[in-house]
Amino acid sequence: MSEREIQYGDVIFVPRKLTDRDVENFFTDNRRTSLAPDKEITIMHYKHYGICSYDSYPRRVIHYVKEGEFRAGFRFGANGIECEVEYPGVLRETSLQEFLDYSSKCYICEFNESGYKTGFVEAKKHSGALEMRMCFSDRAMEATFSRNEEDRRLMTPEETVNRAREAMKGNIKWRPLVNNCEHFAMWCKTGVATSEQTDGLNRVINFFTGGGQKKKFPMPDAIFPVTAHF
Repeated sequence: MSEREIQYGDVIFVPRKLTDRDVENFFTDNRRTSLAPDKEITIMHYKHYGICSYDSYPRRVIHYVKEGEFRAGFRFGANGIECEVEYPGVLRETSLQEFLDYSSKCYICEFNESGYKTGFVEAKKHSGALEMRMCFSDRAMEATFSRNEEDRRLMTPEETVNRAREAMKGNIKWRPLVNNCEHFAMWCKTGVATSEQTDGLNRVINFFTGGGQKKKFPMPDAIFPVTAHF
């Protein structure tokens, strides 16, 4: 199997699982401690994506993290009752250790020259000192990442990290179906926001709501597992 280290500008992800404890913590900052880990109920497995933003050790990663609380409310608008939702997810630059969140597995995405994902490599954990989280000032940007296929190309490592930093400064809020960590990482690397994990679900939702017949979400090529060190 081929091997390589994590490099500056790489798209990386870690496998995670969503449990009943995570759901409760998502809606509140109160951490439940009475439930033993072996009593947790796994709801689903997913991948958490980020961009490697530092070209030496210890590595840093720009990714979505939870800050604040989930808020939802209703108001009367032009189309009747409208729901307003605020998710507790913002882009931050953190240590690789915080990105891993105790995960023993980390993967590096690989792309062809046209900007389509062709596979991923498995990476082994590299020891390094923990770092303080770095926060940046907000700047107004558009609410979602581009999905225009005409923008697709493979970004250089420098372009990838610069796009990640600009997005972080712009305070583009996390949204599970349209602005999640995978949308962010793919937009930084290829110019087009796609998510294998949610685009299929979006197509189903759009089909039944009548709003998705003209939307196209390109899927990546086949993937292959290999190992790597970092």
